[in-house]
Amino acid sequence: MQNAKLLGKDLIKNQKSKSLKLCAFVPLSLCAFLLASLVYSIDLVNIPNAETLKKGDLSLSFRIYDNGGVVMNSGLGLSNNVFVGVPLDMQNVIGDEKIETSLPLLLFLKIKATSGGEKIPSISLGYNDPYGYKKRWEEKRIKGLKGLYLVATKPVILFSLEHSLSFGFLVDVEDYEKGGLSLFSGTELALGPKFTLLTEIEGIPIDKGSENKGAGFNLGAKFLLAQNLSFSLCAIDLLGGNPSRIVKIGYKIKVF
Repeated sequence: MQNAKLLGKDLIKNQKSKSLKLCAFVPLSLCAFLLASLVYSIDLVNIPNAETLKKGDLSLSFRIYDNGGVVMNSGLGLSNNVFVGVPLDMQNVIGDEKIETSLPLLLFLKIKATSGGEKIPSISLGYNDPYGYKKRWEEKRIKGLKGLYLVATKPVILFSLEHSLSFGFLVDVEDYEKGGLSLFSGTELALGPKFTLLTEIEGIPIDKGSENKGAGFNLGAKFLLAQNLSFSLCAIDLLGGNPSRIVKIGYKIKVF
């Protein structure tokens, strides 16, 4: 009889232990899933990272800048290493002035050359031009990066959270005399399962070009509102004396 009681106690104890492990596993798995969703991105504030969309993923992003302007980017993952898209710049979307639309000169494109590993970063080659036919180079960097780029991204694990470092080269192949050649660098710091701090330096001049632009420092805060929906508040050119504020909204769905 005593043996039966001891056996029953052991069974109850084991059951409680399994329940506790399950209760711990579920929220930890959920946090890991949310974190993975949050840190998976294809750019920071202005600069790109080396990540691409997965095959069949469709991304829609909206960059809201000064005077009611919006740059809408739509991208499609053709494979896990290649995605293409179309940037559409619309000025005066918000307000009472006539809306002006700037069609892109080319599709934007990103090709991942290496997926990286523990010691080797991911490396991608891409092209982006959100400026379209009108006002290709404005005084402010509110519409994002323009030109052909090579970027490397390396994940870093710190305090059990995954962060990333990116570094790259940018060249204005459309009009090199204006845009020149420059470097850029940035970090994505995951401060929680739903919040990432973005810091970047762009336009570090190697050849300034006729625009004679210097480096700019950008800062952003990215929030995960839902599994595939993000919202970012960003400041452009903080050290330039006349910083601009933009809002970025990103959404991703599976289409095939």
